[in-house]
Amino acid sequence: MTQQSGTERRPLRVAILHYACAPIVGGVESIITTHAQLLAAAGYEPYIVAGRGDPASVGLQGVIIPELDSRHPDIVRVQNALRHDESSALPEFEKWVDRICELLTEALAGIDVCMVHNAFTLHKNLPLTSALARLAEFGGGPARWIAWCHDLAWNNPLYAEELQPRWPWTPLKYQLPNITYVAISQQRREEMATLFRVPLDEIILVPNGIEPTAFIPCSGDMQAIRERLRWDERDWVLLAPVRITRRKNLEMAIEITAALKGMGTRPLLVVTGPPGPHNVRSHEYLNELLARREETGTQEEVV
Repeated sequence: MTQQSGTERRPLRVAILHYACAPIVGGVESIITTHAQLLAAAGYEPYIVAGRGDPASVGLQGVIIPELDSRHPDIVRVQNALRHDESSALPEFEKWVDRICELLTEALAGIDVCMVHNAFTLHKNLPLTSALARLAEFGGGPARWIAWCHDLAWNNPLYAEELQPRWPWTPLKYQLPNITYVAISQQRREEMATLFRVPLDEIILVPNGIEPTAFIPCSGDMQAIRERLRWDERDWVLLAPVRITRRKNLEMAIEITAALKGMGTRPLLVVTGPPGPHNVRSHEYLNELLARREETGTQEEVV
């Protein structure tokens, strides 16, 4: 969490880089805001570096460099020219790579780690990708680079017509030097290992998490229920907000919970509805469910 600096220890300075940031609405934009807020809470010094947005809108430090934007008109133009095999565009492309290298070297001065979201594996700004690869391989930036990979251009059929089997598109399909690669899911991790032709253990898996309090009501009553059910200790919380009637197939929910418990996880199934009010035999079904709960040994897991 700290970096030795002379005789003093200071918080690690972590840059989080993407094409855009909040208040731009997007999945990755939301994730990098959360990453930065969590890093700050843990004692680090996060710093947003993006092409569009305003870090201050979510209370974060950072800098906006328009040349990093996926929609920068000049970069879109030169990239499209290259895609149509206009070799005359190469000098201008290289000019933009040099320019972005200069801008990033200045913006990342004093930064210890740079977490790059998607730009190493997505083709939305190829001069940026080339500049980042150059800085990571030859210096001029942080001591450590992390490629946080949500999407892969070369694995997405929607991008097939936008990619070319030559530089500067080909670096998107290789494991570049001096970079730690992170995948957000096991599926993405396997896809990256196959694409890069490297062992699976060379790709680090860090799933996107959630903040439970953002989804769960925080009233006093709800907090008491969560504590009583040891909600926060569970690996899985399964919610069945339905009435207790046969057509809801709640016995299947109990079987699933029992299977999860048998796999060594800590599940919790919460059925919130009452017995059906219009069927005099509803309580018979409830008693059957309670009996099945006891048979499966899930008295502590099924509520």
